[in-house]
Amino acid sequence: MRHDSDKSMESMILRLLLVVLSLDLTFTYQPYVAPFFFMCNFHGNVNELGIDNGEVALSVSIEGNPELYTPGKLYNVTITSSVNFDGFFLTGLYTLTSEARARMQGLGFFDHRGAGNNLMCSIVHSQVNPEPQHRLTFTWMAPASGTGCVSFLATGTLRNQLLFKDTTVLQMCEEGAPTTSPLRPELAILHGNGIIMRDDFDSSPDVNILVWNEVAGANISSDCGHVMYGDSSWLCQRYGQRKLVTVPMNTSTASIIQFALSAGRCEVHNSADNEITVSYGLQGCTVWTAIDSIRLPSSLTEVHLVYLPKEARAEGVCLKWEQMSNTTTTTETIPVTTEPMTTEPMTTESTTSESTTSESTTTESTTTESTTTKPITTEPMTYPPTTTQILTTTEKLTTTTELWFRWDIADEGQPDFNSCWGIDNVLVVNSAERPTRLVENFDPIDPSNWLFFPGGNIRQKCRSEENSMFFNMENQTLNYVVSRDLDLSVPDVTPDLMLEEQFESKRQPGWDISGGRVDVICGVLYHANSMVFDGAGARRACTPYLDTRLAGNLRFYFGFGSGRCQALDTWESNVYVYIEDSHAHKPVLLNLTSEDYKESRLLSLPINGHQRQSKARICWEQKHHRGVDLDVWAIDGVQVLPHFPRRSGVTKMVQFDLTLNCGTNTSRNDVDLQASTDFGKSWFTVHEPCIGSNCGGKHQPVTSEYESEDFINWKRVTSPLPFVALVPHVRFRWSGKNQQKPNWALDNVFIGDCEAGCHGNGQCTRTGCR
Repeated sequence: MRHDSDKSMESMILRLLLVVLSLDLTFTYQPYVAPFFFMCNFHGNVNELGIDNGEVALSVSIEGNPELYTPGKLYNVTITSSVNFDGFFLTGLYTLTSEARARMQGLGFFDHRGAGNNLMCSIVHSQVNPEPQHRLTFTWMAPASGTGCVSFLATGTLRNQLLFKDTTVLQMCEEGAPTTSPLRPELAILHGNGIIMRDDFDSSPDVNILVWNEVAGANISSDCGHVMYGDSSWLCQRYGQRKLVTVPMNTSTASIIQFALSAGRCEVHNSADNEITVSYGLQGCTVWTAIDSIRLPSSLTEVHLVYLPKEARAEGVCLKWEQMSNTTTTTETIPVTTEPMTTEPMTTESTTSESTTSESTTTESTTTESTTTKPITTEPMTYPPTTTQILTTTEKLTTTTELWFRWDIADEGQPDFNSCWGIDNVLVVNSAERPTRLVENFDPIDPSNWLFFPGGNIRQKCRSEENSMFFNMENQTLNYVVSRDLDLSVPDVTPDLMLEEQFESKRQPGWDISGGRVDVICGVLYHANSMVFDGAGARRACTPYLDTRLAGNLRFYFGFGSGRCQALDTWESNVYVYIEDSHAHKPVLLNLTSEDYKESRLLSLPINGHQRQSKARICWEQKHHRGVDLDVWAIDGVQVLPHFPRRSGVTKMVQFDLTLNCGTNTSRNDVDLQASTDFGKSWFTVHEPCIGSNCGGKHQPVTSEYESEDFINWKRVTSPLPFVALVPHVRFRWSGKNQQKPNWALDNVFIGDCEAGCHGNGQCTRTGCR
């Protein structure tokens, strides 16, 4: 009897739904869960608008404005529309909790079609009025404990004309529900999995003594705004010292220091204060050597990468950020021979980027007592724009704000500082620990999988089945998530090679080489010999002309002042990598500086768009140098490969669930999947489409730029990885373009070997397809 009654109730509900309105929901025959609750699948917000397709604005308010609902409590709900309606239907869409889903799975009522398909629905409110109205109020009883999160889907009509359909007007989750992870995990760590040191200054209310040994003139807050996200370490006190010193660390496997700087709302224009010096300390952190000097930041956020010299890779090494006072006298003067690695502002919507570098300065080392003076301020030099979409290291993002601070303090005497700046997201990565796979479902999140995710939070949200990483904070300029470095290298790419040269022979048929010779003086870059450029005149190497229309990846090993070769850190001696076509057009792919390549390493670059020609060659050229055996550089292991592996039997994939409609904000909300093969110095789009006359290459419709209209609900993306990302060091970044109202979420990420991508129908896991 109970079973028949249950079937009768379900049948009645279905008939009621069809009579009131034809909702865009698909129902499956499921058992009775609770009165007026039933299993359903949701196909996304249709948002069909009537009245000549005019825009309809909806708003919902709940008495008391609660962020979370209390199970069983009654709430007064008011719906307001910008147009009148005479028919209204509100559906509650609930995500199943793990316990409820386990019970349903045990009964056989559960599928594996991805996020958003295993949901529970209820009829919240329905109403038909004889006269049109634009507002209605009703009482809603929150569901029982353990139900999960609920989304309210509204459908309205006027004289049998559909105004809006299945439009999400509100999302709420249960108060006090057990969660598998906090909203944001603690990222501050010392000697963790894959990370030597990291601090986002949000993991503790004050200075984290596990990471920092000495801090002077700094406070942890957001008083001057956000450098990246949340709190930062702000150094704004006008008197005293300004420095941050880490605890001693084992940096033997480190190579890069990464951090973000900004002056936020407290920017002081035209400040004559000293620059910020980055140093490393040895012998119990008592002997300091400067490795970089950085000019004071503006209100824009700048992400800096500083390469650690070999001497700084050891046990018991400290790192220090310090700004010397304008008035104090010091007995410590440190040699500075490197330039700040800063670049032009990142423009995510542009198809080109300008590569810039700053002129270096050299300060002679002394041991006598001297008064600190302002270091030489250098200006960036702009080089020709490239046609490769590479996003640069330093991301300068303009934000609009009306609140600014001034430092008008009536103290006697000259202040030590006039400027104000903040530091955030300090990171030293363990370069030796690079897994070959990344698996993340955020239940709970594994913080070692991700370097940073400004603007991201972890929670059951956006109709996800369990936790997801979501971005929906208003005015959060930065909204992206960066993975850890992975080793996705392929042992043998020979079957797919379009060109290869290892310079083991004294002659290279078809190559155009000036000022270079085969030698090993710059060390072993790849295997044995390399092409060394140390001549007195022109220094250039060009490959034979080849058909690059199917090319997608250029990779080579590069050293600049490596081994026994000599090179000063000056921008004049930079080496340019470009593609030259039959018309002598030379779009620049990369600008290489000596400070970054004192230790040789592999570079992997994408070849896109108009770089693909029926006849073209790849060139390396140094336009200026100081003479024979000076400013010496070398290349080795040059390879040109297609975009996708075709014959190498490679099965490396990226798979993830994505929604670009995470809430009530329906503005355009695009997300790019990007990759970096140089520790985050530059970024490129993983798949750049090549369609029609937009490029000179063959048709390639694959893209990793995801648009909101294609992801109105959760959708699983499965894509093979291109050759450019199949290298020993690669990290990935999902980056939202909307800097005012981000509205997207990410879940179930997999990067690694996955046979045939599960043919587009299954989920990639550690053990195979599911």
